[in-house]
Amino acid sequence: MDTKLIINAMRDAGFKVQSYSGRSMYGKRCVAVVCDSNNISDIILDILSESMDFIDHHSYQDDNDSIRDSYDNLIDSLRNAQMDSLGTSYVVYWSGLEWPSDIDEEI
Repeated sequence: MDTKLIINAMRDAGFKVQSYSGRSMYGKRCVAVVCDSNNISDIILDILSESMDFIDHHSYQDDNDSIRDSYDNLIDSLRNAQMDSLGTSYVVYWSGLEWPSDIDEEI
């Protein structure tokens, strides 16, 4: 699934989306969400739910292999989430999802 589509799904799920450079990333920017919860599984499930709704509404219903591939790609993209504390909030980031260069660093 395209990184920009995942970013839109994160926004649609109600998250503040931004670029982030976490530990040992040496300035490389990746996709991140800022939130009040430190429950990473709930955050990922919210993003998955919103993304799957998008896939379901924008895929041809007779092409189940394509839909399944989209789900698999999405799940692979959201694996290995990491979290840092920002004091009163948290940032969840995916170092494998490079921030697109044509999008502002905070949406």
